[in-house]
Amino acid sequence: MIYWFGLWLVVAALLWERHQLQRARARVSVRVHVHGTRGKSSTVALLTARLRAAGLVVLGKTTGDAAEYILPNGQRSPVGRWGPARINEHVDAVRLAARMNADALVVEGMALQPETIHVSETMLKATHAVIGNLRPDHAETMGRGRRSVLRTLQLMMPSSGTLYTTDELGGRSLAARARQAKVPCVVVPSSLLDQSSRIAAAVATDILVSHGNAREQAPGEGGSSQRAGSAMPKLACVRGRMHGLDVTFHDLFSANDVASSGILLRAFAGDKGQFDLRVALLATRADRPMRTQAFAEWLRGEDSFDLVVPVGSHAWYAYLALRGGADMARNRFLGLVNPWVGVDVVMRRICSVAVGRGAQRLTLLGLGSAHGAGMKWREDLPRRIREDAAGSDRR
Repeated sequence: MIYWFGLWLVVAALLWERHQLQRARARVSVRVHVHGTRGKSSTVALLTARLRAAGLVVLGKTTGDAAEYILPNGQRSPVGRWGPARINEHVDAVRLAARMNADALVVEGMALQPETIHVSETMLKATHAVIGNLRPDHAETMGRGRRSVLRTLQLMMPSSGTLYTTDELGGRSLAARARQAKVPCVVVPSSLLDQSSRIAAAVATDILVSHGNAREQAPGEGGSSQRAGSAMPKLACVRGRMHGLDVTFHDLFSANDVASSGILLRAFAGDKGQFDLRVALLATRADRPMRTQAFAEWLRGEDSFDLVVPVGSHAWYAYLALRGGADMARNRFLGLVNPWVGVDVVMRRICSVAVGRGAQRLTLLGLGSAHGAGMKWREDLPRRIREDAAGSDRR
């Protein structure tokens, strides 16, 4: 008897939760679910800024290690978490938007497994779903290759809304599958450097047209969108001197898939002829072994680098993967596989190799992962470059 009574209480609680979510969702007429391999947070911030600038009350939410709410006044507020991130945060976002009487909710997708992506969509029931790009990453959960990413992300197609994607490779296939499922789909022309802004503009335009009484403004018009500019990803570049060499450091850690890194390499690093020695600094993570493998396979055949240096908790795996490539000369990588080796030690080794090869200038490109070793390098290396430059000026 106690068992059945307890079971009844659990079922009743679940039904009540479902009812409350449905009521909250009905009060938020526009619900935008943003996903894709790269640029999700930027798209959320830019779209939120556009809608706010046009006069709508809008709540945004980003995810990741520093998840934030973008409040209707444009301020940021950290998402309170007890333990790891959970997709139930989508429910919290819907309820918060309803309490704020928001016209629109824009949330960044946080699910990576097929089943949790589907559950996320049932929670949000998006009126507008955005899949910015389908570059291979998160192979541990989504599977290897663009087709696996496509199969996973197509599960967030809205049942009664519009899907937005780009004309990047994979986007056309996604649009074709949307047509087969009778889901309205908009394909937005874009490029890597303005993909987030273009797709945000397309979604904002459709939302504002449906509201009728709102005028679209681009971020920057009026004070309500003052944070929009900072939503675009920063690709930091630091220049200075270390150990007698002119050093340039390009921080590309946040583009943590091979396709995006390759595009940024060609866009930002310039022609190899202008550098004396170019170094790929590969930041690895033990919980992303397939990402490490993908970068190692790419770097084995990428001849624009003179030296590859794996660092981080999975450096040993990258080292073995690089050594396994018959097409990669042994003098093209450093075997610094100890995850506890500091930035100073690694830089002394790199600079020693550069001087030994007669180099006068050194260019480092941070690749792989933005967290773990990537975070340490993006914080410590610019500081060390500035300190060495200041010491040289005093001397």
